[in-house]
Formats: sequence, structure tokens, C-alpha cells
Amino acid sequence: MTVDAPNSLASPPARDLSLPVFVLLACALVLLARFVGPLAAPAHLLMPLPLLLAGLRQGLRAAAAVSLLAMALQIALSGLPAMLFYLAAYGGPTLLLVVLLRQGRRWPQATLGAVLLSLAGLAGLLLLAAGPDLGRVDQLVGDYVTQQAELVRQLYQQAELSADQRLELLQVVDQAAYFFRQTFPAIAVVGLGLIYLISLSLALTWRVQTLLLHGPLFTRLRVAESLIWLLILAGFALLLPQPQIKRLALNLLVVLLPLYFLQGLAIISHYLQKKGFSLVSRAFVYTLVVVFNPLPLLVTAMGVFDLWFDFRKPRVKTS
Repeated sequence: MTVDAPNSLASPPARDLSLPVFVLLACALVLLARFVGPLAAPAHLLMPLPLLLAGLRQGLRAAAAVSLLAMALQIALSGLPAMLFYLAAYGGPTLLLVVLLRQGRRWPQATLGAVLLSLAGLAGLLLLAAGPDLGRVDQLVGDYVTQQAELVRQLYQQAELSADQRLELLQVVDQAAYFFRQTFPAIAVVGLGLIYLISLSLALTWRVQTLLLHGPLFTRLRVAESLIWLLILAGFALLLPQPQIKRLALNLLVVLLPLYFLQGLAIISHYLQKKGFSLVSRAFVYTLVVVFNPLPLLVTAMGVFDLWFDFRKPRVKTS
């Protein structure tokens, strides 16, 4: 069951001065991603936000203006390749997201459209960098993962750790690098989906949207039932000896399991809202669920078994 999310807000004033704020925010995120190492990842997570804010409040032209100014800053700082990456990963897809939302499309489908366009753009850039030899795609991905893993190794080498602790952490880095090389396409899908969901959530909490957001409330979010068979098939495929089939199955699991984690999180959000928990209390619970093992596994399992148990179904009390 789906409903229209109650996100229709008061219209902005006739003289709206928020566009310069969105431009400054977009430029600040570009600068953080370029110059500040530890803050680069959070900056990339929020990169579509100023474009989405401008588009939902003032329309597609405002979003395009913010995107063009951010791309101009990318060229000035890092050159044409960085600008093309910004356009493929954030600029074009966010403009599509704005168009779809303003047309009244449901937010899950609109977000999926933005993610798919971003994936297509990044894949095009990767193929362009690889040239006619498509076999270089895996090599480029592997080189990038190896480079990032080497940076982490250097940090651990410089840290004040015992020899056993350092050896253990370096082994974890090697295992993570191997996993990232095997599942790079799926990780790109999950990462981009996370980026656009975060930006959409923050755009709604900013209270600048003037549209009614169509689609299910998060507390009623439910994954398509047919995906459970794909999940089961991918799980069994991991047992097969063929390495290519195992790699495909692993990528499918990396994409599907976060979807069921979101469904489990929606179940928890449903009960927190039902019991009247405050925003601070809910944020604390969400942090626990995401950070502390084995809670993410339990929440994902809850999302999977919701297909059969329907945890959010009202229970009839019998005397």
C-alpha cells in the first residue's frame, strides 16, 4: 500500500534569496572534496543536495545554474576530468531527479532513475578511459582500489600500534581491497543510491520543498516481493565452483541486502513512530542499528522475513 508522503510545505516568499545560499553550499562541498582529506567522503555524500534544494524550491533552471557554477569550479580546481565526473555522477542525475519529482513521479522510481543515469555516465567515463581494450576496465578499477588501500596501509604504518595489531589491521585492509575489486559495480550502485537517498531526505527536512512528494512513507517502505527469489538464487549461486557465477552472485547480494536492511529499518521506524519516540531518541536508535554488530544483520533479516510475517500488520487483541 502506498500513500502520498505529507511533504507539502508553505510556498516560498515572492522574493526568494536562497539561490546564492545553494550556490555557496555547492562550492563549499566541491572545495571540501578537493582539499580536505577526511571530509572528502561526507562531501561526496552531500554533493547532490544543493542542486536538489534549488530544483525543488525554484525549479529546473535554478538547479542547472547551481550545477554549472559547481562544474566551473571543478574545472578551475582540478581540470576537465573532474568536471566530467561531477556532471556524470551528480549534475545530470540530480537534474533528472528534480524533473521527475516535479512531474509527480513516485520518489523510489525517481531516485532509481537518477542512480541509473549516474551509473550510465560513470560507466561511459570508465569505458572512455579504458579505450578500445575493454579488458583495461578491470585493471583501472583494480589500480584505483589498490591506490586507496595503500593510503590506508600508510596510515596504519604510521599509527602507534603493536606489531600484532598492525598485522591484523593490514590483513583486514587486504581482504577489504579484494572484496572491493570483486564487487565494485555493486558498491557503486549502493553508494549512489545512498547518496541520493540522503540528499532527498535532507531536502525534505530543510523545509524548502513546495511539492507533494508521491510514494510510500518510509515507515511503509516495502521491497518488491519478487526480489526474494533473486536473493535466494544469489545465495545458492555462491556455492557453485564457477568463479564468474560466484562473482555475479556476490554483486547481486551486495545490491539486494541493503534494500532489505532499509525495509527492516522502516519496520523499526514504524514502531518508534507508533510509540511516540522523539526525534533525538529515534536518531540514537538508528545510530545503534547502523554502527553496532550484529544489529545490521538482525535488521536485514527482519526485512527479509517481513515478506512472510508482515511485522507492521495491526494485531487484533483477543480476550
